[in-house]
Amino acid sequence: MVLFFKQMHFLSKNWMNKVLLKILDSFYIGILWLIITAIKTSIFILKKKKKNRIAALPYLPKNYPGGNIRIGNWKKHFNNRNQEFDVFWASEKDQFEKWITPGLNIKNYFFHFLVLFKRTKTFLKIRNYEIIWLQRNFIPFYPLKDPLFEKLIKKLGKVLIVDYYDADYLHNKSLVNETALIADKITVSSPFLFEYFKKINPYTFLLPLTIEPNKYYQKDGNQKNKELVIGWMGNPGNALELIKIKEALIALEKRYSKKISFEFLCRGEISLPLKQLKLKKWTEKDFNYYDWLSSVDIGIVPYTSNTERLRAKSPMKTLEFLCSSIPVVISPCESYPELIHNDNCLIARDYEEWINYISMLIENPNERKRIGKSGKFYFNNHHTYTKNINLLQKILSLNSI
Repeated sequence: MVLFFKQMHFLSKNWMNKVLLKILDSFYIGILWLIITAIKTSIFILKKKKKNRIAALPYLPKNYPGGNIRIGNWKKHFNNRNQEFDVFWASEKDQFEKWITPGLNIKNYFFHFLVLFKRTKTFLKIRNYEIIWLQRNFIPFYPLKDPLFEKLIKKLGKVLIVDYYDADYLHNKSLVNETALIADKITVSSPFLFEYFKKINPYTFLLPLTIEPNKYYQKDGNQKNKELVIGWMGNPGNALELIKIKEALIALEKRYSKKISFEFLCRGEISLPLKQLKLKKWTEKDFNYYDWLSSVDIGIVPYTSNTERLRAKSPMKTLEFLCSSIPVVISPCESYPELIHNDNCLIARDYEEWINYISMLIENPNERKRIGKSGKFYFNNHHTYTKNINLLQKILSLNSI
C-alpha cells in the first residue's frame, strides 16, 4: 500500500511538472511573438546604416571555448586594424551551468527567458551595424523551428553571415537549413561542413578553426616527469571514442608498465581498466589547464566512429596538442587535410597502429621532438588568428557577396 501511494505521488508530481512545462512553454512562445510583432511594426523606424561595423553574436555563453575561440577572440584582431568589431553575448557561463540541465525541466526556462530578453536588447543595438556575424542562431538553445529573428535582421537591410563549426544541423535541421538559405554568406570550419552548406548556400566559405597560442607552453621533446605522460582531454561524449581504443591502451600499459602513465581530463567519469591512469577534472581546486597540458608528453585524439557528427567536427584538442609542440596520435581526420602521417602527426587506423605509433613515440625522444616541432609548424601556418584574419576580413566585407 505504501509503495502504491509512493508511485501515485511520483506520477502525480510528474504529471504536474509536464503541465507546468507546457504552460511555461506557451508563455514563452506568447512573449516571443509579442516581441516579434513589436519589431515587425517598427522595422522601418529601426532601419539604420553604419558602414563597416561588424556585430558578432556567439551562440555559446561567454568564456565557453566554442564561443570565444570561434567568434569572441577575433575582436582584438579586428580592432587592431581599426575595424569596428563588437561582440554581443547571449549569456554568461555561470548562468548556463546553473540553469541548463539535460532534458526538459522548469529550471531551463529561467535561462530561456533571460536569453530571449537579452537578445531582444541586442536586436535593438545591431541596427547600428551593417554586418551581422551570427554563430548558429539568434536565440541559443531554445528549439525554434523558424529563424524568426534572422528574417528580421534581413528586413533591417543587414548583411547576415552565419557560422557553423560543428554538425549543428543534426539537432534542428529545419531551423539550421532555413537559416543557411536566407543568409548572405556562411562560414564553416571543416571541409565536410563546407560540402554540406555549399548545397544550400553557394556563398559558403571555409574558415579554419583558430586558437590563441600565447597561453600554451612549448614542449621540447624532453619528458618532465619520471614517467612519460600520455594525455587525452575531452567531454563525456568524446570519452566514448577513447574507450573504443581501450584494448590498445591496456596493451601499452602492460608493455611499458614502469615507463608510462595516462592522464585524462574530463568533466565526467571514464571507466577504463588502467592501473596507471589519473583522471583529472576541470573543477579540481587550483587546477591549471595549461600547466597540466605542459606535463603531457604524447597526445592522443581517437575518433574511430565514421558518424556525420564526427566527420563534421574540427577537433580543437588536436590543435591544442599541435600548438604546444606535443606529438599527437590521431584517428584519420578529414577536417585537417594538411595533417600528414609521420610528418606533423601520426595517424592510427586500427588497434595495431595505435599500439605501434604510441610505442614508437615512447621509445624515441628524437621522434617526439621532430613530430612535435613539425606539428607546431603546421599549426602556425593554418590555425592562428594572424594567419586567417585576412581571409575572415574578406569574408565579412560587403565586396565578397
